[in-house]
Amino acid sequence: NKYFFYFGYMVRRKGLGFALEGFRKFIERHPRLSYIFILAGGIIKGQEGAYEEIKMLVRKKNLSNRVIFKGFIEEKDQDELYRDAYAVIIPAIISMGSSGPLYHAESYGKCVMTSKVGHFLEEIDDLKTGILVVNSNWDKAFEYAVSHPKIVRNIEMNVRAKARLRSPYRTAGLYLKLYKS
Repeated sequence: NKYFFYFGYMVRRKGLGFALEGFRKFIERHPRLSYIFILAGGIIKGQEGAYEEIKMLVRKKNLSNRVIFKGFIEEKDQDELYRDAYAVIIPAIISMGSSGPLYHAESYGKCVMTSKVGHFLEEIDDLKTGILVVNSNWDKAFEYAVSHPKIVRNIEMNVRAKARLRSPYRTAGLYLKLYKS
């Protein structure tokens, strides 16, 4: 099965409810498509209720057969999940700075679909290095990605090129040049 992949904390500020509701609408309109949504990652102490809410939302929206919770995963499983994902999902209600999950997904050369908020507006060149999504339109974003596999592949090529520009070696060289000037 093809799948969308989320890797990160299961907390309210991530906006997983928006992505899950959009995925539900997408599946309802396209029941023959066999896409699933895999969520992996942990729970922050004090945010256990958010994780329970996410699981309850999945049950309430009848997504239990299309959403898989992996919890904490080993690095080899993480590598495989990223490698084989159709696209990586990074929803957000708010964003407060550079995104570890975004850089992580980009290091795997994946097409990232992320909420059109905060720093993502600066980090993602829409339809070139990712897909920016209005939180109320996740269903349309899933449809767009599935309907345009060539654009998803082009985004992945652009993301791999972008990741090469951010290599530690290149960054060190830029700092060295700066210090010498």
